[in-house]
Amino acid sequence: MAKDIKLKRSIGKSGEFGTVSRLFRYGLEAFPTYGNKELFDVIATGSGSKIAKIQVKTTEELTIQTNFFQKYYDNGTDSNPDFWVLVHTPSKDTMDFYVLEHKEVRFEQHKELQRVKKIRETLNEWASEKKSGFDKIAVSSLINYKDRFDKIVNFLN
Repeated sequence: MAKDIKLKRSIGKSGEFGTVSRLFRYGLEAFPTYGNKELFDVIATGSGSKIAKIQVKTTEELTIQTNFFQKYYDNGTDSNPDFWVLVHTPSKDTMDFYVLEHKEVRFEQHKELQRVKKIRETLNEWASEKKSGFDKIAVSSLINYKDRFDKIVNFLN
């Protein structure tokens, strides 16, 4: 069991550091926040004074667990991440990065809930009732967001 937790953390950290590395390649400064309780995992800055808060989720599976409704849905906008980087790493040698704005994660999560017919009358009603479980997005639905680090670059510069 402890080995599984350590492996899961290693996979998560590999996604965070992979994201930091990619952001540096785009000319941004980026730093992991270090900590398991943070609402975002990476802070990035560009040539101006803006800061981007980035949540990174990494998996080897075909769906990426977001915990969107448990942590982010009804938070104020200041505590929500500006961007999400969803990292799919199907093997040790492969990492695919999907970059979404916070509102795009909400949209994709909504689509996923509709797809599996778990949504009730309205998204707001469903989210206010949902207290446990995990929210996931299928990697196959993210193709339009692949390697879209330009969104973060444009936001910061």
